[in-house]
Amino acid sequence: MENIQSQEEPDQLPAHGEHPEVSQEEPRVPTSSSWRTSRVSLCSRFQAAIKKYGVPEEEIFQTADLFEKRNIVQVTLCIYSLGRITQKHPEYTGPPLGPKMADECKRTFTEEQLRASEGHLNLQMGYNKGASQSGQGSFGNTRHM
Repeated sequence: MENIQSQEEPDQLPAHGEHPEVSQEEPRVPTSSSWRTSRVSLCSRFQAAIKKYGVPEEEIFQTADLFEKRNIVQVTLCIYSLGRITQKHPEYTGPPLGPKMADECKRTFTEEQLRASEGHLNLQMGYNKGASQSGQGSFGNTRHM
């Protein structure tokens, strides 16, 4: 956890059960502007570190999403995304958070297998046993009972 206190970005998360050193000194009461500046700076460093760790950029929250409570859903998504990515890193041995990320399952088909499927009529291709919307009335009209 020394990485968080230094100016460098952490390359990996702490191991399960590893906790930061807790100071026994009396905590200083920060002024509101210095507190906000330090927290925003720490949040920006967190965002840069998880991007480097592998979290997709579209799943990383904006600083205002957290501090101004604009989009807590995005903050939660980011935490779950970090949990998903963490499961892919072999150095992490702690408990999982969220669903396991799928592994790639590459499939290859022969030309014969591809040609055999061309004659099949898929139900997603529009066949629905003759059902139609005839007699349903004009679009947008209300239904009279």
